[in-house]
Amino acid sequence: MVSVFVLCAGGARAESMPGFTVSGQFREQVRVFQFEPGVTVTMVAAPERDFHPQQPSTLILYALPNGNTTAQTIGKASGPKDDWHFDIQHIGAQTRLLRAANPGRNLVIAYLENTQKSWPAWRAANKNNPALIADMVAKLRAALRIRSAA
Repeated sequence: MVSVFVLCAGGARAESMPGFTVSGQFREQVRVFQFEPGVTVTMVAAPERDFHPQQPSTLILYALPNGNTTAQTIGKASGPKDDWHFDIQHIGAQTRLLRAANPGRNLVIAYLENTQKSWPAWRAANKNNPALIADMVAKLRAALRIRSAA
């Protein structure tokens, strides 16, 4: 399940987004959220120098493939002893490529992972999943302090 929401941001440029930390070799802004029952969301935004709150923003929700972790889905240059899952998605690299191709828009990705490592299993176990998902999306949007485009 991949959902894309077009959102707009406004305001002055900040050093970093509230609640986010700078991480990794690409100096991206990262924030981790915990939602019940059993969902971890890792939100990754462009580095501070490339994130412009006055520009429109797109929040991409990426529900991990069955069996994968967030780190595996983000991807990396894998070595001979690494699990093969690190070398199949490379969503982190794809997102950085999309950012470079769209310089007038902030692209923020949120990786959604659950403890069951299966969205169909999670949804079956949580009959109120539509409300849970709507609540997660609202909280993720609020964390970016962005509003829906008109």
